[in-house]
Amino acid sequence: MHPSTTTSKETGKEQHLFLMLTAILFLAGFTTLLYEVTWFRMMSRMLGATIRASVVVLAGFMTGMGIGAGYWGNRTMGKQPIKTQLTVLFSGAAISNLVFYFLHKPVILNLYTFSSATSLGFINVAVMIVAIVFLAVPAFFIRGILPLSSALMRHRGLTDSKITGQLYAAETFGSVAGGLISGFILLGMLGQQLTFIIAASINLLTAFVLPGLKEQGASPDDDSAMQPSLNITLKNNTLHPALLLSATFVFGFSVMALQVLWIRIFKIYFTNTSYSFALIASVVVMGLFAGSTIFTRTFSTRTAGSRSLFRVLIFTALTTLAGLIIVMRLPQMIIFPIASGSTAYFSRIIVLPLIASLLIVFPVTLLSGYAFPLICTLYNQSRKRIGQSVGHVLFWNTLGSVAGPVFAAYILIPLIGQAWSLVAISSVLIFMGWRVVKTYSRSKIYSLM
Repeated sequence: MHPSTTTSKETGKEQHLFLMLTAILFLAGFTTLLYEVTWFRMMSRMLGATIRASVVVLAGFMTGMGIGAGYWGNRTMGKQPIKTQLTVLFSGAAISNLVFYFLHKPVILNLYTFSSATSLGFINVAVMIVAIVFLAVPAFFIRGILPLSSALMRHRGLTDSKITGQLYAAETFGSVAGGLISGFILLGMLGQQLTFIIAASINLLTAFVLPGLKEQGASPDDDSAMQPSLNITLKNNTLHPALLLSATFVFGFSVMALQVLWIRIFKIYFTNTSYSFALIASVVVMGLFAGSTIFTRTFSTRTAGSRSLFRVLIFTALTTLAGLIIVMRLPQMIIFPIASGSTAYFSRIIVLPLIASLLIVFPVTLLSGYAFPLICTLYNQSRKRIGQSVGHVLFWNTLGSVAGPVFAAYILIPLIGQAWSLVAISSVLIFMGWRVVKTYSRSKIYSLM
């Protein structure tokens, strides 16, 4: 057979596998938001306070995802086949979500029955811990899907930025669809239980199909077949790994803290907080998808990665401050003009929150979506370890995502209020940008501007 024909067939098989993994990541993101929005609806009814429910849901999911990212990222270097591990992840996410769905109500109600025998404050803390555990266990399985999928492509002829950017984009696009469909269609038409069953069924079906996924080409364990790393290798563009992990922590912290603040602020202006949560969550992941897609299409090895990271940090801080200005003038700019020209119910439930989210939430999360695959590309120094590198970056990103909502809800808002909290988060992003600049000599600082 002619060598070019063989090469063409292998390239077609590689593209087929990549498309299959893209579809798998889409389904993972789709079901994740189905679970998250449904858990928020249930926790809002069980815990009573919307801000408390949002913190529990975000902290629970992010805790599990952080631990899962670190654990499953390291597992990419093991001997167990990656397809087998992916099957375990989808099955584990489905089964644990179903089990905890049927357990959460009796367990939490039984805890509240002890309130007469002990302090209510202690019971509230215990309930929050139990709820976070219920959410963290399924998230532990979900978060391993991206690093394992990246590792499955590590010996293919693709750049690191292509692998991390497109797979991450597929996951976030699925999350957009899942958040919108669950919040505005499934929960209203089918209820919580059927929505959960649909999400679990999709996970189980994916787990059933995965063993039949044909992995063509070299084995992931065949080091001789590894392509050389195609990521940033220029010395003047390489940042210290610890600095890169600090940057991804700051992005995770900022976006999730802002999400709590946005939910709190939108509660003032808009009526249905369950819709607001679903809408904000969907716009957040929509921005992440758009940012990661832009990164995949525009980034190259000729790009100065350090300069890109500096700019993304500063622009994120500026868009956060711009969002504060919009929030302060939200009634004059959006609410009064639009509400007067349409039906009050539809405008306050759908139109107004959507426009406000696109103006305030979307720009920040778009920049964050660009930053994640950028940091993964800069951090990874070996094609063989790309899955592990993605896992490490995900771990620190989600660790920041755990700290963000807790810090915003229980420290920033009570101490300095919502507006100054936005300023404080912008200051953290600017400080991180300064840290990136500080790693270079004065002669190189001006080239970053």
